[in-house]
Amino acid sequence: MNVEVVDYNPAWKDWFKTIKSTLTPLLWSIPHSIEHIGSTSIEGLAAKSVIDIDILLEDFGDFKKTKLSFVPITMTIKVILD
Repeated sequence: MNVEVVDYNPAWKDWFKTIKSTLTPLLWSIPHSIEHIGSTSIEGLAAKSVIDIDILLEDFGDFKKTKLSFVPITMTIKVILD
């Protein structure tokens, strides 16, 4: 697998906002935050063109419910960004 590092792309911030706005409704009943992490979150830094996110749960007991919430959305997010 080749990894291509590209120049900073200001659109990465918007891509993250799109992902976050897609995920947020799925987690409405679970206390959480969604954060943009990794190299694409650092303005001006060259990076792989992959948006890394962290979903922070207030209670680890919500993990299974959270995981099941993502089953129908996985391919939708890929289509939105392609």
